[in-house]
Amino acid sequence: MLVKTLRLPTRKLVYAAFTLHVPEMVIKRVQEKIRNFLWKNKNDKIKRSVIYQSLSSGGLNFPNFHVVVKSLRLSWHGRFLNRTSKSWQAIPNESFNRYGGLPLLLKCNYDSKLLL
Repeated sequence: MLVKTLRLPTRKLVYAAFTLHVPEMVIKRVQEKIRNFLWKNKNDKIKRSVIYQSLSSGGLNFPNFHVVVKSLRLSWHGRFLNRTSKSWQAIPNESFNRYGGLPLLLKCNYDSKLLL
């Protein structure tokens, strides 16, 4: 409850994750710091998968920064595909146009590693 009430570092980190790319190493480190706060730097008392579950499922409804960052990444795609003409979309559109445009890329079956 304390972590969620105070939102320890997560409120500022969520805002940063909304606007910037967050490396996996940073996500893991934030999760570790929050868990260390919960367990007072001792070993976990409950399985990690359980602490993130909802209260009705027997969990602690503990914030999962990794899931928050993933959901922010996915929400970016929804905003981009909204087809509005926003100035921030110019840079991704230019990148997609190098490879035939977003409509072509969404319809193709390709290995994304080969695009880089």
